Amino acid sequence: MLFIMFSVLFDFFIFLPCVSLFLHFYFPYVPFVFFFFQAEDGIRDAQESRGLGDVYKRQGERRRSRSKKKSSSSDDSSSSDDEEEVSGEAAPAEEEQPRRAEDGLLSSEAVDHQRSVYNLPCSNMKQMDVNGVDQTVQLVSNKVESFLNCFADSISIQDVKSGKVILEGKDKIGSRYRTVFRESGPRLTAIVSKRVTFRPKSRPGAAPVFTVDFEQHQNLITPKGVMLDGSSGVTPSRNQDLIVLYLTLVNKIEKVWMGPDSDSLGASDALTMSELMDKSELFCRMRDKVVEAFGGPEELLTDVCDMRLCSSGSHSIRGRRPTQEDFVSLERWEGTTMMDHGAPPSLKQSCFMAVYDGHGGDQAAKYAGEKLFELAIGAINEGISEEEALQNSFAQTSEEFLGTTDDNSGTCAGGVLVHRRRMFVAHAGDCRVVLAKGDHAEAHRLTEDHKPDREDEKLRIKAAGGRVEFFKCWRVGAPQHGMMLATSRSLGDRKFKILGPT
Repeated sequence: MLFIMFSVLFDFFIFLPCVSLFLHFYFPYVPFVFFFFQAEDGIRDAQESRGLGDVYKRQGERRRSRSKKKSSSSDDSSSSDDEEEVSGEAAPAEEEQPRRAEDGLLSSEAVDHQRSVYNLPCSNMKQMDVNGVDQTVQLVSNKVESFLNCFADSISIQDVKSGKVILEGKDKIGSRYRTVFRESGPRLTAIVSKRVTFRPKSRPGAAPVFTVDFEQHQNLITPKGVMLDGSSGVTPSRNQDLIVLYLTLVNKIEKVWMGPDSDSLGASDALTMSELMDKSELFCRMRDKVVEAFGGPEELLTDVCDMRLCSSGSHSIRGRRPTQEDFVSLERWEGTTMMDHGAPPSLKQSCFMAVYDGHGGDQAAKYAGEKLFELAIGAINEGISEEEALQNSFAQTSEEFLGTTDDNSGTCAGGVLVHRRRMFVAHAGDCRVVLAKGDHAEAHRLTEDHKPDREDEKLRIKAAGGRVEFFKCWRVGAPQHGMMLATSRSLGDRKFKILGPT
């Protein structure tokens, strides 16, 4: 008996399949315990992988906090209320509170989540495991399930021009998009080029929020005819431009209207409501639906933003060094006003994105990340050309850093300025700027690294009194102190500026 109990505990906590098989030979019920708990974990993992687990967790936390507040307020109530409870009379049912904004996803976030699931890569080729089971079928099923979780049970998709229902209910939507995901493969993507959001001015609670997206679907394959499972055939791969109106309530998409963007309005420079309405009858129909739902145009708060520019992100890894010596700067502004990172992007805004690759400490990289863009923006606002502003800001940042501290650290830098619909690139050292271009994101190098083995850099270093040496790689050497640096240009690096700026 003790051995059996030990075997069960060992199997449950250690999860060693070989031990489970051994115990199964002697005690057939033991592996059942193991697989039962394993299946329970799998179910929980599957529920969390649906994409809205964090949202539901936040909802539960907020509901618990509100219930605590209610319970604390009830403790302060009069004694007569307590007597009524004791008397056995049923307490009046509490009115169901409307779903509030803070209880889930708001506005376009539900739409964005749906699109992020849509863009998840899913192979359209068979992937057989060791047991001969096609894993692609399960991957497609998981993607469809996550996709359907973004919609309400009463979801319907309509043609905005004719009013005809294209798809209604999760079953039909699931059948169609199972075919789309299975046939289109990993290159299926949906890109939003322009977005218009409509919000209520005065309705609290569960008031609807409408979002109009100008979408481009790439490498799209859809079922032919009325057979949504593709049994009647599928279309060739194509790109399709659409204008789509979403109605969202808290964290679910309730209704969708769509139509073709035949005027290519998503790719145009139209950025105001009047421009959009003048150029697209389809957009006018969508706006009329929104106005009808809200009761009049005076009830609307409208935001128009272009999604093609000023979208940025960053990721960094410290590696084996004890501290992070790199710094990233992502800044946007319009005129003389700096934009918050959560503000919607537009073509009227400018942006500056830069990476600072520090060495010998983090002070130079931090200083450059906080100072360089301010100098560049200030010079541009004073009427200096973008090229001159970038050159001056690099040199001035290095000089000011050396003049305000005794720190010996340095940093390379690579930055991109987007201003007045043009892009400017500047760098110092071996920070590299690469442009991903075309449908296949072909890499095009925009900068050449400043390295000591470049012939022009070698001549410049020797003319300044330095030397170029090879120690695992080509490095700049200073005869005054014998230190070496693997890049030929940088900001800071006091020990290498004794003969003048490099």
